[in-house]
Amino acid sequence: MNGFAAEQTFQRLVHNCHKIKTFKLPTSKELINIAISTNIGKRRIISAVPYLHKEFGIIVRNPKTEQLNNIIDWEQIPSTVILDLIFGIDAIVNICGYVVAVDVTANPESVKDKVAKLSRLKPMWSKLGIDQACACLVTDTESPNLWLILKSVIRSQQVISISI
Repeated sequence: MNGFAAEQTFQRLVHNCHKIKTFKLPTSKELINIAISTNIGKRRIISAVPYLHKEFGIIVRNPKTEQLNNIIDWEQIPSTVILDLIFGIDAIVNICGYVVAVDVTANPESVKDKVAKLSRLKPMWSKLGIDQACACLVTDTESPNLWLILKSVIRSQQVISISI
């Protein structure tokens, strides 16, 4: 299973568990404004800009100089892309009134790094109203206990890893 398949599996499992509620994502512009308000967010934006230029850049001509510039129209970038690239979050769910950010992976070797990354990014994701975060290793396509596993995240005082 690759990372994309793991993310799709996680989304499907969440969708099929009626106890897990969704979270309304802010707009792309709101996410960027939140990221800009933190030092780590500014650094994450700078590191994401080359990819964003490549995928979402718009070429415009300066009418005075005739020079071409590649600009980013932040409002045209899906919120989910900004959430992933800049906030390091693949999904946000609501468990018993607690908002939980999840960074999904299929690679057991990357779980520790994802936990550390989410811990460093707490100044950003906490401004979104997120209460807790976890790195989720997806190893199976079924999880009858997903709700209980995610419920354990809200009891933790730190970013933790979970497996499904």
